[in-house]
Amino acid sequence: MKITQSPSTSTTGEHHYRLPVIFHVLYEDPDNRKQYVDEGRLAQIINACNLRYKNKMYQNASHNISQDMNLEFVMATEKPDGTTLEEAGVERIKWETTLPMSCEQFMDGEDKSQAKKYAKMLWNPKVYINIFVYPFSEKNILGIAHLPYYLSSYPLEGLNKGDYFLSHEVEYPHCVSINSNYIYVNSNNEYYYTTDVYNTLAHELGHYLGLHHAFSEDGDNTDLCEDTDYCTDTPTYNITKYTEWINGIDNPDKYSFDELCTRTNCEGSTFISHNIMDYAFCYSDQFTFQQRKRIRHVLSYSPLIPGVKKYTSTDTRSLSCDEQPPIQFRY
Repeated sequence: MKITQSPSTSTTGEHHYRLPVIFHVLYEDPDNRKQYVDEGRLAQIINACNLRYKNKMYQNASHNISQDMNLEFVMATEKPDGTTLEEAGVERIKWETTLPMSCEQFMDGEDKSQAKKYAKMLWNPKVYINIFVYPFSEKNILGIAHLPYYLSSYPLEGLNKGDYFLSHEVEYPHCVSINSNYIYVNSNNEYYYTTDVYNTLAHELGHYLGLHHAFSEDGDNTDLCEDTDYCTDTPTYNITKYTEWINGIDNPDKYSFDELCTRTNCEGSTFISHNIMDYAFCYSDQFTFQQRKRIRHVLSYSPLIPGVKKYTSTDTRSLSCDEQPPIQFRY
């Protein structure tokens, strides 16, 4: 079955997006399960992400208070040349250099010749979401993703203008990267893991579709309390102070999960964290209305995101640009 980019239309008149995903699994040792990744595991992870984006994590309707994004991530079935993939959504690449490697250097595009080499591994980002899976040398980073771009005719606060990509190919690996050291880690009814790969990929795909962190940040500075994610319906907080409290706990088992998930917002009130764009101890099961609105805008107008767009060539004819925009990524 070939996955097309023409979305169906729901009863509300809104497009339902089916976004083809290709995992590029980089491995040095085919016998290393954390590099080569077991067949079927990546499909399992995508299925878990879809539950979060469709608000289907719970059977009990009283818990379903997240937003249904009206999209699904679908494992690609064909290569760009039209041939069938042996394993849907997965391309395995024998890596020529030593693993693990730095995810930051892979993503930042600062070494132009290296960035162009990595970009050649991309399947057209206007057709596929590219996810690279490899062990990171930064052991404390679970995943990393590039933010999308907006067109100057359809701006979105918090992103960079990407008119350049209407007439130019991307020259760096515009993608999501996932640390394969944690590829088999996921929480269950008995244990919660902050390194849960289901939550990690859902979080990074949120960045890839235009979302910022739910907590306060200004560049590398997180020791502040300001609304910095452009969504007023996500309670923000000082994550530096929260992290200091978590790191100061001798035995987290003495606390209930709700207690570990509790934050103090910028107005001084407490709340239990559920947002997928948060970190650490968190239910990671909710998106808000304004987060949904941002994602829908990106799906409709971003030039490097798969799916049918609401603009036409007539709308964008005067938007060609030869100035490459800066590269933004988030963990």
